[in-house]
Amino acid sequence: IHANPWCIDHAIDLASPNHVSISTLGKSIARRRSRHSQMKNSFFSPASQRLIASNPNRLIQFLLGGHLGFHGETPLDTAHQTELTTVLKPLPTNQLNNAHFISHRTENIMLQSDKRTVTPGKRCWRRRLKWTAVIILGALVITTYLGRNHLRTLYSLRRIPGTNAYVLDYYVDYNIGEIRRNGMNPNQIEDSFIDTLLPQPISSIARLVKRAYIPDDTNSVGVQTNHCSTVTLKSVHGDVFFGRNFDWPHDACLVLRVHDADGVGSIAVIDLHYLNLDRPDLDQSSLLERLPLLFAPYYVMDGMNRHGVAISEMSVSPVKAPHDEHKPDVMAPTVMRLILDYAQDTQAAIDLIKDYNVCFPHDRVHFLIADASGDACVVEFLDGEVRESRSDTSWQVCTNSLIWGMDEQSKDSTCPRYQTASKQAEELQGPINRAKAIEITRSMAVDNYTMWTTVYNLSSRKFSFLYKARPDSEYSDELIVQKAVR
Repeated sequence: IHANPWCIDHAIDLASPNHVSISTLGKSIARRRSRHSQMKNSFFSPASQRLIASNPNRLIQFLLGGHLGFHGETPLDTAHQTELTTVLKPLPTNQLNNAHFISHRTENIMLQSDKRTVTPGKRCWRRRLKWTAVIILGALVITTYLGRNHLRTLYSLRRIPGTNAYVLDYYVDYNIGEIRRNGMNPNQIEDSFIDTLLPQPISSIARLVKRAYIPDDTNSVGVQTNHCSTVTLKSVHGDVFFGRNFDWPHDACLVLRVHDADGVGSIAVIDLHYLNLDRPDLDQSSLLERLPLLFAPYYVMDGMNRHGVAISEMSVSPVKAPHDEHKPDVMAPTVMRLILDYAQDTQAAIDLIKDYNVCFPHDRVHFLIADASGDACVVEFLDGEVRESRSDTSWQVCTNSLIWGMDEQSKDSTCPRYQTASKQAEELQGPINRAKAIEITRSMAVDNYTMWTTVYNLSSRKFSFLYKARPDSEYSDELIVQKAVR
């Protein structure tokens, strides 16, 4: 006691009614000894620990009978016993002599009062239920935290009044970097996007249920005589406009505003048919029915990024793209997404296209790309080569005819819509404004067939959208250009 009364205090504490299990006293002392260096030389001897562990009622006998060992089994003398009795004085004598006082906190927790018996099994189930509730609550919190941007995206869907066109603000990380590094499988398009967008456990389930959203394979409609057109115009004052008509026999379309850390990074337009969402009541649908919208960034038809780079695609034939087994595969609409996310000018966009084997699972196309400087280029895939066609004028037109190696007279003769737009562009005098750009773009539209018309001001990053050539359906937007664009 004189050597280390603290050890005795702990022994008394272990024997008190507040301790959970007196039968594990020996083990508890051993654990305390290992944790506290000051107990190394003052503790119950191994023999004492074994006796107490086998019969907890012997503790009082050890304490009062002088059999508490220090450095062995040296008995306590009368003075030490008297001092130990003083230490234990706050405990009633009748309890010290009552074996039930020591044992009522044993493994069975048998109380000698009217309280009900609580077995370790019940206590174990309560503990399990408690931790199960904690785990479920934690999982819900984590799921909500991780999925907050998905919900925010799906809830942002709204209709452009009076049309079957919608606007969606997209906040989810769609892991385009994974496609940039490794490409995709053009023979399993949906599975590739599922694996890219979703983590592994969820993607496995999503692949199993995808047919609920994509009941049939998406087939090509076939190249039409009139199927999309694009024009770029550079004003004498420096403004560059990029106008496009999307001609296709579908109805619903989506204006996609992709957000990143700096705000809206790009605006693109998508034919919702390719997400199996060509329906007139999409804004009234449930969140589950809207889930395919999470894959919208991969299906670009035309768009513009914050750097003033715009791109569109038009059907054309024939097409034969180069194939290099050392390059990853990417389908045409997704390479357009890569350009919107990574290219800062027209040449960078062309170089990015050359980094991949561009695949055409639905329709063969060529691209028209332009940037804020006025650099415009038609990119075509002929005889296993990427062909670039630039114009030496302040405008460039592209429809559904190949233009590689052709002069203006030949281009005019192959497509009446090309001739109409090129003539108007050539006759332009003075500055070009948004209304004039829309007028020239609309001159190539096809009645009852053009789904939408878009005009991008690549200089100011402003955007105008018209649904089916209806002036009352115009939707306007713009990208905020930061002072220091990354």
